[in-house]
Amino acid sequence: MKYVSYLLVLWSLTVTAWATGDHDHFSTAPYRHSDHKWRIGYLQGGDYLHYQTNLIGFVKGLIELGWVKPLTLPTLATPQETQPLWQWLSQHANSDYIEFVADAYWSADWDGDKRQQLKQTVLARLQHHELDLMLALGTWAGQDLANNEHQVPTMVLSIADAVASGVVESATDSGFEHVHARVDSSRYEKQLRLFHRVVKFKTLGVVYEDTVIGRSYAGLSRIEAIAKQLGFTIKGCQGEFHQDNPQQRVIACYQQLAPQVDAFYLTYNVGVKVQALPALIAPILQYKRPSFSQSGQREVEHGVLMSMTDANYEEVGLFHASTMAKIFNGATPRLLNQEFPNPYRLAINLETERRIGFTLPAFILMMVDEVYTDLAVPID
Repeated sequence: MKYVSYLLVLWSLTVTAWATGDHDHFSTAPYRHSDHKWRIGYLQGGDYLHYQTNLIGFVKGLIELGWVKPLTLPTLATPQETQPLWQWLSQHANSDYIEFVADAYWSADWDGDKRQQLKQTVLARLQHHELDLMLALGTWAGQDLANNEHQVPTMVLSIADAVASGVVESATDSGFEHVHARVDSSRYEKQLRLFHRVVKFKTLGVVYEDTVIGRSYAGLSRIEAIAKQLGFTIKGCQGEFHQDNPQQRVIACYQQLAPQVDAFYLTYNVGVKVQALPALIAPILQYKRPSFSQSGQREVEHGVLMSMTDANYEEVGLFHASTMAKIFNGATPRLLNQEFPNPYRLAINLETERRIGFTLPAFILMMVDEVYTDLAVPID
């Protein structure tokens, strides 16, 4: 069960003001293309929880700015699928300015071979100028479209680390005139500094895929830098999580590490489905290890002790919608501000706190926005 605390206070980890780029003065007012509605396409590596929530937040931002008329989004069967939402938007989003193109949705389904085929398909559409804007969700999509093989404005959303993955050159420069990627440079540092302040762990368990993309998803280079600053040791478990039965490999890693570490930092891993979370979290509870989710409240709901969360991605969605609006009003994507820190708030699980015999300090309770009082799926 979850309840929401309304005793929110300002604290040091709240969102900072947006930096101002050269083109950030452009209008966000609705503006129609000279001879047709602006045509938007979508590419993702595969279904992932944050892709759906980012797309929903983006649409809500468009409604707030007046690009799409008010609508009630459908109730979706799963919290990860995006294709049903995209198809619904293509048919029901009422706008005088933009359209979500029905046949311009692509997903590689986390299949490397399919990914390469899709990349060529999408690039062919872009090279023929059939679309006016691409939404690239995640690292795979960002890497496939952040290049000079096309010139269609591309916005990279929901990417763990756009700089480390090579999608953009830096937090301040994408490196391509037509590319923009949202960046939160201090995200992992804020999370780990807070977690270390609360738990004071000496050995931190981190599970990640030992590939360039896997280390990028996990933000491993940033975790290592913070470990040096704060003086704790990282104990990792590595594996190819896009192989057959990836969830079993991840679960085995947590079982292996649980007796050896003081705490866990659960990193992004696209191979882990929500159904696998109880088995993954079980050894963390068994060995009574405090845990922090890198990705947010979904894992807290299932038994992770704490995480930073946000208000349904609405603030992030408005940032993306504003970026799109400025592009359609003439701004160059590369010259728009990329830095937008998550509007962080805390989520905690009181049942987990009880089961691991840990007492959260009083200052944490003053920062809490979401509280879970049990586990979404019981774990013995």
